[in-house]
Amino acid sequence: MKMIWVALGIIVVISLSATGLYIYSAGLQRDLQRELVELEQAAEAENWAQVQQASARLKKAWKQADATWSPVMDRRDVDRVDEAVARVAHLSAHRQKDDLLLEVSVARRVVTRLMQKESISFHSLF
Repeated sequence: MKMIWVALGIIVVISLSATGLYIYSAGLQRDLQRELVELEQAAEAENWAQVQQASARLKKAWKQADATWSPVMDRRDVDRVDEAVARVAHLSAHRQKDDLLLEVSVARRVVTRLMQKESISFHSLF
């Protein structure tokens, strides 16, 4: 009987840890999306000073997300987000509006897709 309680306790701890990590990751994803939207709006208005500020905030948000996601998520997916953020930062520095808007759109999609793949579902458990 004691072993059953220990096993249940371990399952509860693992489940709570996974749920906590997922909630935290969802918050990181929202932060990245928010920074990408702000950068997109600034680029559309051609406010390059604001674009640079948004780009710096995006890099900071990505650094935090990368530190959390790299150990627990598929490395290829995390690398895709890293590449997208790097392209956005490069294009924002060079003030290439059309290409920047395209890359922001791609980055938003990649971040959204990453979280969809990592979502907790019956399929992901088995």
